[in-house]
Amino acid sequence: MTNENSFTFELVVKGEVTLNEETQEITSTLTVIRRDTHDGEPYEQQLAERRDKMGAPATVFSDEQQFLRWSKTAFHTFYFHLPRTLLDESILSFRDQANATLNNLKFERIDMKDVVDDHVRDTADRVKDTLGLPRMGQASQWTKLRLSQAIRREVASMPKEDRTLEHVARRLQSTYPDQAPASSESLRKLIARFELDWKELRSGK
Repeated sequence: MTNENSFTFELVVKGEVTLNEETQEITSTLTVIRRDTHDGEPYEQQLAERRDKMGAPATVFSDEQQFLRWSKTAFHTFYFHLPRTLLDESILSFRDQANATLNNLKFERIDMKDVVDDHVRDTADRVKDTLGLPRMGQASQWTKLRLSQAIRREVASMPKEDRTLEHVARRLQSTYPDQAPASSESLRKLIARFELDWKELRSGK
């Protein structure tokens, strides 16, 4: 495949945050608009809008100034992290749909639960970062989905007699030099940790 195709799109996210000092509530409204061309003319279409209201019991704040401090700090922190949130979640959403389509078109068998788990892990990592929470130890580069896909794609181009842990480990080290298991034993332990079936992986199923 030598031809290169590209798909372009433009989405605009507009937001409004309203403070009600009397009820001590914040109302946030987000609107997503698609910008396109139609018959050569600029064209806009509203795709979605969502409104959310968040409040706190009056006893939380001793006075109006505390409410304003909370609401304004929350907004500015949200706005600061919004670009990363939009970028990260958009990429994860595309990855979700790409994997689901592989499965739906029967090009590759993928467990949708693994797709969800993969997404949740990456989202949790981002949320921890934005909230300043520490991570427990060094997170593995691999997930159940990523490891099973990597192994299946390697064995697909290997003769059946060469589909051993040693050969697959070497292949992974060549394809993923910065994150592949260091040895066949490390690969075996990783497969066991994710409760994958080596015989099934080796068969390419």
